[in-house]
Amino acid sequence: MPSLADVFTPDAFNVYSLTAAVNKIPHAPRLIGDMGIFREIPIATTLVAVEESQGKLTLVPTTPRSGPGIPSQDANRIVTSFNVPHIQLDDTVTADDVINVRAFGGEGPAPATEVVARKLEIMRRSVDTTIENLRMHALHGKVFYPDNSHDADLDLFTAFGLTDQATDRLAVDLDVHTAATDVLSETIPLIKDQMEVALGGEPYNGILCIMGRTIFRMLVGHALVRDAYKQQLQQWILANIGQTTDGFHPRMVFQVGDISFVEYYGKVGTSAAGPGGAGEYVLATEGTAIPLGTDLFHTYYAPADTMEAVGTLGLPLYARTVPQVDGKSVGLEVQSNPLSICLRPKVLLRIHGTA
Repeated sequence: MPSLADVFTPDAFNVYSLTAAVNKIPHAPRLIGDMGIFREIPIATTLVAVEESQGKLTLVPTTPRSGPGIPSQDANRIVTSFNVPHIQLDDTVTADDVINVRAFGGEGPAPATEVVARKLEIMRRSVDTTIENLRMHALHGKVFYPDNSHDADLDLFTAFGLTDQATDRLAVDLDVHTAATDVLSETIPLIKDQMEVALGGEPYNGILCIMGRTIFRMLVGHALVRDAYKQQLQQWILANIGQTTDGFHPRMVFQVGDISFVEYYGKVGTSAAGPGGAGEYVLATEGTAIPLGTDLFHTYYAPADTMEAVGTLGLPLYARTVPQVDGKSVGLEVQSNPLSICLRPKVLLRIHGTA
């Protein structure tokens, strides 16, 4: 009679097949990942080196014709290195998971492939949730790793030579608590003004403001904003009657020119780390504004810590089985090695409202 380990010897359970399988499982829907804000870049090492060119633009004074010009100042080039964190989940497939267990929706015993697929999906969704959480932190300028993590929290401001997030992060006060404030023409335009200062002339094609529940609802419920928001909702409903559309729910988005306000909520556990605390991805009373159409947001994927992955480019996820010595179970491992950063944290504007 074949042992449990024998059940896992077919090609379907090798590293390549399992890795392909876990990457085919649909990721848990998450706003940041679905919007494609972060460009995913595979790398062959566990170290990311970012080269920053700090060229300065200056006004050029006039000089005599046929004479020498003003010496140009070359850009100062600075290299910043980051270690790619390692995320790994372990599970076990025991003999009892496979033997005498009816296949889901059928009458026969559950095949090993079904048991593995079920466990892979649970593990995949946990990893997806963690990556979404870390990306949201990066959009606030500081990456808080989950409790009991091996890696220390990463302040992107200090990493790129600035003082810290509290000192160097630009902020915009929407003043949504004051009914008389003309939010549409007075405070919202300040977001664009500050963003252009932070970008220093770099082109962009829009601004996304990811807002906590409270401040978003105060914004669209403001006396001088409410009517404009209702008109957008009505236009969306008329344009989508009888249609099933993907993307944001209409109540979540408010557009003012090239500035989009999106309501966001995410919560896992009760960790105090992160912008929102208590496990929340964002603070309900604040938001973060980022430029669109720039190449400033990256997620780097490093290779797995296995011999098969040496010398290869990293994948979003890896999976493999590890036979146990006692022959009564097989270990199941899923891992990802992602680093999500913003290359210019100055562009991460803090949005808040005067209490």
